[in-house]
Amino acid sequence: MAKIQKYICGDCKYVGKAKKVKRGSRKTEIFWWVVFSPIAIFYSLYRLTGSRKTCEECGSFDIYKTKSDLLEVMSHQNSINQINN
Repeated sequence: MAKIQKYICGDCKYVGKAKKVKRGSRKTEIFWWVVFSPIAIFYSLYRLTGSRKTCEECGSFDIYKTKSDLLEVMSHQNSINQINN
């Protein structure tokens, strides 16, 4: 069974899966396909090559891969300490 890669958000301290977000806008891409096809090809390639991962909770790009369960525990303890203070 494959283990799902988890991430830690640097902003909200969320631990879990990341969301993949493409660059640019789908509306802009459709506009270029309707108006002028040669530009649309380049814009579509631009969108395909530039996806990034973001936090599922806050949408931040400041996320880090967890390489062990220890990082998850440390992040969880840090969140509890911030709530208690």
